[in-house]
Amino acid sequence: MVWQAVFPPALKAINNKIIEIPGYIIPTKVGNSFTEFMFSIVPVASCPYCGTGDIPSMIEVKTLKPITWTDEPITLKGKFIINDSGDSRSAFFLLDAIKR
Repeated sequence: MVWQAVFPPALKAINNKIIEIPGYIIPTKVGNSFTEFMFSIVPVASCPYCGTGDIPSMIEVKTLKPITWTDEPITLKGKFIINDSGDSRSAFFLLDAIKR
């Protein structure tokens, strides 16, 4: 049996479109500013690997310019991509993102 994600029509409708999304930076490397990171609907303190809580929903972000880390929520604008290839990468990407 093969497990594969099923994406609802409302989510598929924004695939390859420019969207704005609020959330929190979840660093994947040591540093103070990043061009690649995970973005979560909950702060890093709620991450089970970083603090307490359940596994948050996340999107992988690649920015045009480095964004300085903050523990405050920010809004990003970029091209939303659904990864429905079945590979082991993230299910969602926000590409060419900028901080709003």
